[in-house]
Amino acid sequence: MKQVTPEPPDLDVPDGLVDVAAALITDRSIHEGVKFTNASAPVKAKSIVIEQAVISGKAMAGSVLAGAEFRDCLFDHCDLAGVTWIDARLVRCKFVECRLTGADLRMADLCDVDFENCKMPDAFISEAKLKQVHFERCQLKNLDLSGAVIDSLAIQHSQLLSLRLNGARITHLDLRGSTIDGILLDSHALKGLVIDPLQSPAIVESLGARVMGVNE
Repeated sequence: MKQVTPEPPDLDVPDGLVDVAAALITDRSIHEGVKFTNASAPVKAKSIVIEQAVISGKAMAGSVLAGAEFRDCLFDHCDLAGVTWIDARLVRCKFVECRLTGADLRMADLCDVDFENCKMPDAFISEAKLKQVHFERCQLKNLDLSGAVIDSLAIQHSQLLSLRLNGARITHLDLRGSTIDGILLDSHALKGLVIDPLQSPAIVESLGARVMGVNE
């Protein structure tokens, strides 16, 4: 069985992380070996690069970051509700107990990304690429993965209601241990799906069949 185990962020910075105000993020700016503090206003910038960083609190709250690249970053107890990171690239990133309600990561490229105990109902990750991405104990109602290219993704022990996978190309998607219901799924994507026995009725119903007892 294929395992989804994202590589953790490399935060081994010889001189330690430097505290930087998020207000310093501007178009095409590069920030390395930093720790972002709270921003006084939502950050808006294009084509930024943030590498080996710790982001916490409201430093990125409401941010609009088109084409951003996050590499080796830890998002620790962040308020990321409503962020718009279209066409972003995230490599070796970890999100711990973050709030990502309505987060917009359409067309993003996620590689070695770990979400732990995150709340992200109504999040958009449609038309994205996902490789070695793992969700653990997350709230994911109405998660939109439509049109995504899913190489290796595990969503485990999570609330996964009304998941949209229509048009997704799935190589490996492990949903075992999660609560699923109302899933939208194309029949050709079944081959890449890994589920547990308790999830079978939800998958069958997503294809238009009804699960009933013999005497019903």
